[in-house]
Amino acid sequence: AMDYLNEVKRRFTNSPKVYSSFLDIMKEFKSQEISTHKVIEHVSRLFTGHTDLIVGFNAFLPPDVRSTKGSGASGGGSSRPKEPGMPKEPGAVRKKSRQGASG
Repeated sequence: AMDYLNEVKRRFTNSPKVYSSFLDIMKEFKSQEISTHKVIEHVSRLFTGHTDLIVGFNAFLPPDVRSTKGSGASGGGSSRPKEPGMPKEPGAVRKKSRQGASG
């Protein structure tokens, strides 16, 4: 954990506000002011263009919410981490079960 924090600090030496914002996000999460999903959103946005930091951040998340792709890896930042109870693939949402529907 300390190695990761040191890397974030080193990476944003010229942008101390980014490092400070990261620490604030982590404090809010620790005090349960924000959800895991929000932490992931904020960190992904904060570290846009630093895919390795986003991927490295995954190591600190519960396995069921880890993202296998870093936001910004495709430039769009549209990959969303999985949340508990959510389908693992976007296509899984398309399954519609209309059993019992009368016509």
